Amino acid sequence: DLSGLPESYVAGLSPGEAAGTYHISLDNPDFLPFMEGSPRRDLREVLGRKRDSRVVAVNRPILEEVLALRRRHATILGYASWAHYQIEPKMAHTPERVADFHGGLIPPLQRLAAVEYAEMSGMLLADTGDPVLRVWDVS
Repeated sequence: DLSGLPESYVAGLSPGEAAGTYHISLDNPDFLPFMEGSPRRDLREVLGRKRDSRVVAVNRPILEEVLALRRRHATILGYASWAHYQIEPKMAHTPERVADFHGGLIPPLQRLAAVEYAEMSGMLLADTGDPVLRVWDVS
């Protein structure tokens, strides 16, 4: 499962629970080289999903509390939302103006992204036979 990865990388890994296996942590020194160098798309997906969800259980309740407090704060001060409260003293003044500005950026960025996506999809198709690019394929 580690074919294609440098011997120096494999030598630096901790032993896994089963004989002949290795432990790949979610820390950058283990994670990034694996995501960048492993030809095993399925394993990159598993490792990427584990890393992306590693603190969800701890952070979700905190995030929900913060969002509720922000809504309450904005309401008490007479604002329609936290976004309205935060943006008023800034140059844009309203979330709607920010959304309009953002909307103007999207079409040219989408055109550039489409070119890059097509190139990366072509590389993936040549490597795997599958043109559907996933987040764990990008690095």
